[in-house]
Amino acid sequence: RCNPEIKMVTVLTSISYDGVKDYVKDLTLMAKDHCVGVICSGLEASMVRDVLGPINLIFTPGIRFQTQDRECHQRTCTPQQSLENGASKIIIGVNCLNHMIQSSSSK
Repeated sequence: RCNPEIKMVTVLTSISYDGVKDYVKDLTLMAKDHCVGVICSGLEASMVRDVLGPINLIFTPGIRFQTQDRECHQRTCTPQQSLENGASKIIIGVNCLNHMIQSSSSK
């Protein structure tokens, strides 16, 4: 079983272009060869999981709630979508935390 101390960033979630998924797949194959975890968009987590199998860890940044502005991120997912797509862990930034605080205080 891989228990990687190292995680490979594929493509930042602020970047989007034709062919990004092919590039992410190539980098994922490299990560698998070196038994390291992968940091990728939740949109690619399913494809990354197919390549890595159940062992390697997948971390997904670019987490946004449906009611939240995407800001600089181009390839975003909700926490639930990301986990359903195969992420092991999600990375929540300060903007998501602020959104959760504002949502709970308005109730």
